[in-house]
Amino acid sequence: MEITNKRMLRVLCIPPQMYRGVCVTSDGFFLGMAHGDIGYNNFLGKPNPKAGATTDGCVQEAWAKLNQAECEVMLSNPHIKQYLQDSGVIS
Repeated sequence: MEITNKRMLRVLCIPPQMYRGVCVTSDGFFLGMAHGDIGYNNFLGKPNPKAGATTDGCVQEAWAKLNQAECEVMLSNPHIKQYLQDSGVIS
């Protein structure tokens, strides 16, 4: 699961070396779990789709590396799905 988390964090332009995982609140804000922490205690805010769309294709490249199950997990969250649409990764 660690590799899956790292690949999914890259899609969101969140450095996987900084966080073990990320959760999304019901209103679309992201909380990060630092390595060695026991909870999601780092407020990350909302991802900026304009930043994701202009980072030399890093979001598209990271998205292309996900397997079908990882894509389905990400698309099941409406906030992440909207981010990917706004970034131009999916239509």
